[in-house]
Amino acid sequence: MSGLSLEQRLAQRGLLGAVEKVARRHHVTMGELLGRRRLAHVVRARHTAWRELRRMGLSYPAIGELWGVDHTTVLAACTKAVAEEVQ
Repeated sequence: MSGLSLEQRLAQRGLLGAVEKVARRHHVTMGELLGRRRLAHVVRARHTAWRELRRMGLSYPAIGELWGVDHTTVLAACTKAVAEEVQ
């Protein structure tokens, strides 16, 4: 992984705008969304951001690599986000 921050890597790939939109919609800061905190409202926003990146065509491994998590974590989160959207 390069020495770039997550925010810089998202910007490089043209994905920062979509993630910022999710942060605003969920009333969390970009720092919270891109960070490691596990408060429920932050995790929900992060999972929604991952789901949005999936909709934009990124693979689970690509999202996991960006965030520094295993792709199965992203898969589980996106599955959960879809289930919450249906409710």
